[in-house]
Amino acid sequence: MNMATVHDVGRTRPNVERVGRIEEIRRYVRLTMSCVMPVRPDHERRQEHRYPFSYAMLVKPADEHCNVIDEEPISIIGHHLSEQGFDFFSKEAIPHRYLIVSFPIGENQTAELLLNLNWCRFGHLGWYENGGKFEQAVPTSPPARTPW
Repeated sequence: MNMATVHDVGRTRPNVERVGRIEEIRRYVRLTMSCVMPVRPDHERRQEHRYPFSYAMLVKPADEHCNVIDEEPISIIGHHLSEQGFDFFSKEAIPHRYLIVSFPIGENQTAELLLNLNWCRFGHLGWYENGGKFEQAVPTSPPARTPW
């Protein structure tokens, strides 16, 4: 047996073990994804499509007239976004009924929507799950007019 054959034999077994580990990892990832993103039946009760939206964001407490309440913004992690509403995770219960949520809509542009927060539940691992429906787009101040 020459040295090349010895090295080749030595590599064969670890490669088989590595392939087995990779397959096991893939199996666990597939199982995880099937739990967090189950295939929903065609008779989904929601009428609008929900999009995964898992981004860290800040939301601003507000009143029903889109006036920001003078408090610190609240840190959240988005979950799903639809044309009618938004759900997200927070570390603490949110004591406000309305929130202003800013979404990116282009380079250096955001759209602010007033969210009527209508449900909250304590989930697993200490996170609160929250959600609501959009009430309206938050009016923006028009640019100042020139006097001429």
